[in-house]
Amino acid sequence: MENVTTAASGTYSLVTTLNGCSSSAITIVVVNAGEAEVEELVLFPNPNNGTFKFRAKVSRDQLMPYEVVNVLGMVVYTNIAPTEDRKLERTIDIDGGLPSGVYIFRIMMSGNSREIPFSIVR
Repeated sequence: MENVTTAASGTYSLVTTLNGCSSSAITIVVVNAGEAEVEELVLFPNPNNGTFKFRAKVSRDQLMPYEVVNVLGMVVYTNIAPTEDRKLERTIDIDGGLPSGVYIFRIMMSGNSREIPFSIVR
């Protein structure tokens, strides 16, 4: 994928697909006095079998709580981890007892909640 540029501050969503699998990402671009700060959140693969990775990049080190929520709004997985060098990457392996369906990955980044929908296919 080539470089993508933005014209203004804002929240941008990007979904890329290769061989039927997709990767979802949210990129937050904040422009302050000529200096750009970029925060990024990527979840892959999507769909998955209940095991997936996420990667977050933030403007400052912080504790980042994250969770998985089902379509009824029930939290089915939760955890918290610190960033290291402004980055966090984790593999999540959700119990095989969860049925196929659409879920929401939610994470707190720099005081804001970010969400990426994903599918589990068993």
